Amino acid sequence: MRTCLRRCLALALLALLLCAPAARAGSDRKTGNIVNNGDIVQFQALSATMGAIQVSGTFTGTISFECSIDGTNWTALSVTPVGGGAAVTSATAVGTWSFSGALAVVRTRASASMTGTANVTLLIIIP
Repeated sequence: MRTCLRRCLALALLALLLCAPAARAGSDRKTGNIVNNGDIVQFQALSATMGAIQVSGTFTGTISFECSIDGTNWTALSVTPVGGGAAVTSATAVGTWSFSGALAVVRTRASASMTGTANVTLLIIIP
């Protein structure tokens, strides 16, 4: 039951992410590109309770998912693939992941050598 609920929530987030032409009341998003090791796409997520991260493009490298409550000290953010599967804290391929929790800042960071471009979209849901 919990897995089904989690998948439904993730699919709803994905639909909002893909269909929303601009930020709507209760949600906001940010896009950016990761090209070099150390590049970051960061989002202030104050008051957010859940969100989604979509990585697209053609690239090789590792993208880490991170969060912070003070904007200075970062920890790995555990995200769940929308299509199901085990939670991860980084990715080496395109995909869409969901997360939940009260976080101040969410970011994706290239944590290994990169080639190509990873296009990142961060979506947050504010209750």
